[in-house]
Amino acid sequence: MVTSDGRVQAGQGRIQRGSWGCSRKPLAAPVESLVEDRRQPANDDVARAADMPPLRSAMYAPRPKASSSTAQMGVSRNMVSATGFASVVAAHGFDAPPIGRGTLARMHVDANIGGASDGTGVADLGTLTQQITTAECCGFDGVWSTEVSRDPFLPLMLVAAQSAELTLGTAIAVAFARNPMTVASVANDLNTFSKGRFVLGLGSQVEAHITRRFGMPWSAPAERMREFVQALQAIWHSWHTGEKLDFRGSYYRHTLMTPMFAPTPSSWGPPPVMIAAVGPKMTAVAAEECDGLQIHSFTTERYLREVTTPTINAGLARAGRSRHDFTVSLPGLVATGRDESSYEAALARVRKQVAFYGSTPSYRGVLDVHGWGDLHTELHRLSKAGDWDTMTRLVDDKVLATIAIVGDPKTVGAQIVQRFGGLVDRFTLSTPYPIDDDTRATVVAEIKAASQRRLSSAQ
Repeated sequence: MVTSDGRVQAGQGRIQRGSWGCSRKPLAAPVESLVEDRRQPANDDVARAADMPPLRSAMYAPRPKASSSTAQMGVSRNMVSATGFASVVAAHGFDAPPIGRGTLARMHVDANIGGASDGTGVADLGTLTQQITTAECCGFDGVWSTEVSRDPFLPLMLVAAQSAELTLGTAIAVAFARNPMTVASVANDLNTFSKGRFVLGLGSQVEAHITRRFGMPWSAPAERMREFVQALQAIWHSWHTGEKLDFRGSYYRHTLMTPMFAPTPSSWGPPPVMIAAVGPKMTAVAAEECDGLQIHSFTTERYLREVTTPTINAGLARAGRSRHDFTVSLPGLVATGRDESSYEAALARVRKQVAFYGSTPSYRGVLDVHGWGDLHTELHRLSKAGDWDTMTRLVDDKVLATIAIVGDPKTVGAQIVQRFGGLVDRFTLSTPYPIDDDTRATVVAEIKAASQRRLSSAQ
């Protein structure tokens, strides 16, 4: 919405929306935030380092065969494929939560589909269909579609049609490669088709990709993203209320909407909007204008506590909102495997990914918090020379285990909750390497079990 003198006014024209997921109510129903404002005291880095699991193959020494006892945490392939997550969580002694809806009970766990960067394979229809089935069988609460080498929206139509429970969203769609009207339209459609389960995740990308790959303008990314989100809200407000569309900003202008081109108002309303951020400016935009924040994989518990969370809280306070109104999602790097060889391969691939991210100037702040700024300088220099092997070797075990979660499938879940419980509401299992379904299901079940134990201990 805009003021009478044409100024964009933040926070106006918002549409009332229900809680996330399959249980989300149409607009006529009451809205209640279900995200807990959970906080824990920061842990000392030295103590954390002492608790790190060994990055060696000894953890994969032969184990006794699993018994039928409910104390056993393993997951058989037959259990996953035949009976799904209900059987997995039953072995842990707690009830399966309603999938795709935020709750106070525990951290939600999501998966990626349709992309190559996280090891989920090619984006043909058969593969996507199987990925959706696997996500449900392994107990994931939602799935995200990324924009790397393919469109992020198209795979989600399959999710909306195939699953009645999974939350589905983009993580992320490049905002500045598009305009607010086109994004508002596809997001509105996906949210309607999925009956309120869609989450629109947007990101800015970087200048070189926006100007040279997409051929679009670039300037002041935080300010431009703020206006992009405000324009989305104004467009949706016009569609759902019938009011005149009159958005006039510095970067986007939308002043025409005739009845022929306005979609029929949906009882589900517009989707929640999240944006990706690392630095404080974009994080502030997320807190002031959006429903949530998608954190980059290249982050640490300490950076979240000392930089990201205070910025979120300050932005929410300026907007007159609380943490209960906001969802934080983290696609955390995880290195694990079902045996020694797969674990070693996962370590190598995640170490290489950390080196690549660490060479990016935009992410230097994460390393600076730990006193590792010189590592970024060297990684950046080597990246310009294309020396990826040397870059990977510079990421030692301490750096790797600080940025990524490392360990066998039965320990990484507890690590994730220990580090990020109370800081993030949704955790996406980011594995840039092939990982089998049994391992996925075990990790998901372990996260949910650890999160349940954390909740029980707090009561």
